[in-house]
Amino acid sequence: NDGLWRSIDYGTTWKKVESFPAGRQTDSIGICFVIFGRSGTPHRPTPTIYVGVDREGINLYRSTDAGATWQPVAGQPKGMLPHHGVLAADGVLYLTYSNASGPNGITSGAVWKLDTKTGKWQDITPLAPTSKDQFGYAGLAIDASNPRIVMASTIDRWARGDDIFHTTDGG
Repeated sequence: NDGLWRSIDYGTTWKKVESFPAGRQTDSIGICFVIFGRSGTPHRPTPTIYVGVDREGINLYRSTDAGATWQPVAGQPKGMLPHHGVLAADGVLYLTYSNASGPNGITSGAVWKLDTKTGKWQDITPLAPTSKDQFGYAGLAIDASNPRIVMASTIDRWARGDDIFHTTDGG
């Protein structure tokens, strides 16, 4: 809940990333995930970084200059919190969302993907929650050998039991 922190000595010491827009002043947020792009060079900072934060509104940020500056990712889903994000080998960023942090009190959620090359978002939710079947999405995995094989799991689906959904075509 103290914002984004960075180590340049393999975790021996840490320093708060003051340039990160979420987590300043009294804005207590939780970092859900940090994803490093595949565009890095050995022994140099990775230029592209994605960070998901646990708050409503803007909750997905991207840096293309190794964290010196940050921008909200355009077109991101509104009204939900990201749980997990995974960047596939083909440059597609997959994300699971819920309308609460959980593990209880979740009534809605979705699975989205972002083509990081074009900026196009697509809702690939396998099963939409309803008023009679309320739940969200949390777990997420991508096959390392085939970026179109994706698995996502529900969260807080106590009445019917949580499910794991599987696709072989990227959703």
